[in-house]
Amino acid sequence: MAPTIILSSLRLRAVLVILACSLVLMTWSPLLNRHTDATVHFPLSFTSHTFINYKWRAVYENLYVYSVYPVPQWDTIPQMHVVILADDTNYLSANCSCRYHHSRTASRAAEITVPGKLEMLPNSNVSPTQVFNIVSGRLRCPYPEEAALNMASLQILCREGSRSGEATFRIPVAASRPPEPLTFAHCGVLYGDYHNPGAIIEFVEYHRLMGVSAFFWNTWRMEEKQKQVLRYYQQAGILHLTEWVLPFSPADGKYVYIDGQMAGIYDCLLKVAPFYDYAVQSDLDEYFATSLQPPTFASIVHHGTFDYAMVRMAWTEANATYSDVLDTSGMPSLRTSRITRRADHVEFSGFRSKYVVRSRYVDLSGNHAVQKFKDRRSTYDEVRDGSPEPEETILLHMRGEYQHGFAETSDRRAAVFAPQLQARVADVWRSIYG
Repeated sequence: MAPTIILSSLRLRAVLVILACSLVLMTWSPLLNRHTDATVHFPLSFTSHTFINYKWRAVYENLYVYSVYPVPQWDTIPQMHVVILADDTNYLSANCSCRYHHSRTASRAAEITVPGKLEMLPNSNVSPTQVFNIVSGRLRCPYPEEAALNMASLQILCREGSRSGEATFRIPVAASRPPEPLTFAHCGVLYGDYHNPGAIIEFVEYHRLMGVSAFFWNTWRMEEKQKQVLRYYQQAGILHLTEWVLPFSPADGKYVYIDGQMAGIYDCLLKVAPFYDYAVQSDLDEYFATSLQPPTFASIVHHGTFDYAMVRMAWTEANATYSDVLDTSGMPSLRTSRITRRADHVEFSGFRSKYVVRSRYVDLSGNHAVQKFKDRRSTYDEVRDGSPEPEETILLHMRGEYQHGFAETSDRRAAVFAPQLQARVADVWRSIYG
């Protein structure tokens, strides 16, 4: 009996080793083979994911860290990326290390330290010669090959001249499967100025009709009526909201928004990549409008054929009213139905354009276009760009003050959802305001 027992024990151990290796490969592989993504189906809902609510923290004066995410690479060696902000580009001369801590129950060594690499995130909103007063960046921390999957936290230690400091993050759980095909999450920044309650509701419901199932927004300078709308969608499990309070207040608040926005976009793309097939990057006064049928984001990416679609922009009519307009019944009048004229001039690619992308393939994000995709293993893995002509799909920017006197033309593509959109907006409005 003894040999039989030993053999069974060995077989059991072998099975456990195989299962453990499979888990490692599923967790850290380069998202499996991209061409098999479409065959993978598993239950997915927004509320099933646990997203950490990060806050800005100082490593030392004028160097701040926000969030950390596992980022698989094509060569299967994963990294942790830390989102950062600094007061100027001098932070690039800092020396940073990444210290991984095991869980308390681990039998391995208590910690592993590896060198990190600081990089600046590109900002397409400013010229290369323009002086930055807020700089978005990232710290790349290679994941130690000898590390087990029970790493509990990541400690960042940085030194620049006489300044030094540290910050510690809990490591998020990596996704074990590719995202469900043709799922879409929206990344956006919501701030005061022109984002009225009715406009927020219309934007959310319009994009839900186009196929977006979750919204990840950073807020800035909200009023109470806007907050009521946001709470409604948070309670519905549709909206994940981050109070994007930057750790400093320079005199030029717009620069805080613009340069801080680059960190916000990068943070969002990292956040949604494991759970949603595509990320939609746009502002809340911009509407993707397409002549494809059905008029959805799935159609824009040709049902998964394309990994990336950058959509060119046109300003809408100069004399339109862009604030909330209530009809005779007290319900918001849809901007997408009453603003149906735009400039006949469509801006060139990369200028004010926005995009839909499989964010797990993005290396460096941008506001108007992806700046760089991850290095690929071979031409078999080449990112498939399906950026459309404006006759097929256009981005309508609801800000006529920037129209600059171009001749106008009719474009009713955004009004395609009018009947059902009006009903949905009215239902939400009544639920919130009675």
